[in-house]
Amino acid sequence: MEKKKTAIITGGGQGMGKACALALSEIGIKTVINDLDELKAQKTVDEINNMGGESIPAPGDVTSKSDIKKVLETTEKLDGGEKSISLLPQEKISLLSGEFIILQQKHGY
Repeated sequence: MEKKKTAIITGGGQGMGKACALALSEIGIKTVINDLDELKAQKTVDEINNMGGESIPAPGDVTSKSDIKKVLETTEKLDGGEKSISLLPQEKISLLSGEFIILQQKHGY
């Protein structure tokens, strides 16, 4: 069985971050929701999990080294201890951006 990918979504508690998290979860990617607002992060996580996705919150400030470390540690819990982080290539972001616009319209963001 292929291992599911995991994405860390910064600002995932609202707006485009939330839209990205929902879109990624809809295609089977596990999500770690980071946001300064812990309640908003948890609401996004709950929405994803209620839709059948896999998500956990990782609140914090990504400009803080200690918070970044906590986000990465949280990600390892969801990702089964894997320590592999990669960035999404620009061309894939462009391909997905149309999907995000559709998702925004669908969910009213």
